[in-house]
Amino acid sequence: MNIKIVENGKDIRKRFSENFLLSWKEFKTENNEWIKLMTGKGYSLSSNMLHLYELIAISKETSFESAIKRLKAKEGDVYFMSEDESFPDCEGVVLDGVSYKGGVFKAPAVQLAELIEKEWNNGEDAENTLPFDLYVFDETMKKAIVFTADMASYEDEEDGEVVEVETRLCFSCKRRRNIEGSLQK
Repeated sequence: MNIKIVENGKDIRKRFSENFLLSWKEFKTENNEWIKLMTGKGYSLSSNMLHLYELIAISKETSFESAIKRLKAKEGDVYFMSEDESFPDCEGVVLDGVSYKGGVFKAPAVQLAELIEKEWNNGEDAENTLPFDLYVFDETMKKAIVFTADMASYEDEEDGEVVEVETRLCFSCKRRRNIEGSLQK
């Protein structure tokens, strides 16, 4: 698979944040009751303790299978990144035995989808290239797909019966601001 490290990764991360994430102030306003509950239990909270997907402003939960299908339908290259390197226990993208934490990468969408699917099916103990929390978007940054390490249950039909299926929790996200400009350097 052809994974490229993007040179202007810091700029792209900044644009991703501007397009998709709530500021810490906005997050505190929208989640005031939860924050009160957590601080009442003795937890100290800050923005770098939250996953990026917890700060995404406009998202819809989706199944792993649906997220993979959407990514496979995408033509051309996509960008992807892990949590920021300041996040506790940040996992990086591993290329040639080196873990790149906080970087931004580019790869063909279909190949990335196949790699995500393969590595998820191999489990946590396998040597993986990709982190389990992964943020995928294209040059337009109108939408993003988020793959998380968390699990969720969904109802699905199997042979005419509704069954509960446990799968990887994913999100489909829309940008909240209209910021123009190319991600290309």
